[in-house]
Amino acid sequence: MNVACISDIHVTNTSNEAYRLLISFLRHEYVLNCDSVVLLGDIFDHLTGEHEGYLDKYPEFFNAIAELLTKGTKVYFIEGNHDFHFEKTFKSGLSKLLPETSDISKFKYVRNKVELRIGELNYLFCHGDDLDLNNKAYRRWKRIYSSKLFGWFISNVLTYSMVKSIGEKASADSKERGKQSFNFQREKAKYRLAAKEFLNGCGVDRLIAGHTHIADDYEWEEKGYHNVGYPPKDRVFLKLDKDGVERVLI
Repeated sequence: MNVACISDIHVTNTSNEAYRLLISFLRHEYVLNCDSVVLLGDIFDHLTGEHEGYLDKYPEFFNAIAELLTKGTKVYFIEGNHDFHFEKTFKSGLSKLLPETSDISKFKYVRNKVELRIGELNYLFCHGDDLDLNNKAYRRWKRIYSSKLFGWFISNVLTYSMVKSIGEKASADSKERGKQSFNFQREKAKYRLAAKEFLNGCGVDRLIAGHTHIADDYEWEEKGYHNVGYPPKDRVFLKLDKDGVERVLI
């Protein structure tokens, strides 16, 4: 099996460089010819709730996913902390784009994590916010936003334009807070330690994650932690096959 994996592109609209990067990834020669594609969340900077406006806003993205599925590629979308609670809309949109002979079951919408066997190793894919083990404020917020009640509220009470406006404000505030407190070396060491703790209780060989925006390939004993990083800056995705993990330029 060979797999292509990316995260944290943080697309805001179709006219920015992040969206062009996303489409370039989905149409990369390796991606078009691999067995599975894993999107590790925060592909969009804000995309939450069951709102069909997203289908109209990002048609090229949904068409590219449909094209992969038509070729027989499995596609996994793992929720991030910026894009979540839109499984029904995603599947509904793809169903309209796929030929009748295509298998919609090859698309997997994942709320937490997925495990894949590649070569001789077991890989666990997740967005990466599970590594925020000691951030109690964030873990409290995650329990709220990932709940069914929150999903129902943003899908049925708030309109598409309201969700869009709130999300853009929250995203801008989050980025500003990050600029004020980010220390690269300290954060890298923190997430390596968290990855070790996380893997100890999982029974898998490798952890593939995003979320931190810190590209990393860290191995110890017979375990490994690989973080996609921040593609708008690093301009790479992860290629995984029987030979291991490799970074590929988009």
